Amino acid sequence: MPKPNAANSPDVDLVVKQLGQRIRAARVQRGLFQKDVAAIIGVSIPSYQALEAGRGTPAFWTFVASCIVLDISLESLLPREIN
Repeated sequence: MPKPNAANSPDVDLVVKQLGQRIRAARVQRGLFQKDVAAIIGVSIPSYQALEAGRGTPAFWTFVASCIVLDISLESLLPREIN
């Protein structure tokens, strides 16, 4: 697998924003509130809101726990291709 470089790596901010959008869509589809998911995974509501908004750099475990609660695969959050 080739080593990523500036020419072929995705914009990290864009990827984090897309991850948040996908997590939000899964949560809404399941009829859950942000406060409920935040409580289940053990983060504050503002931290969970930041995750969905694609702000900051949430811990990997936050993504994993969100996937478990929302019954989605971590792989489903990742970009399909790199432009």
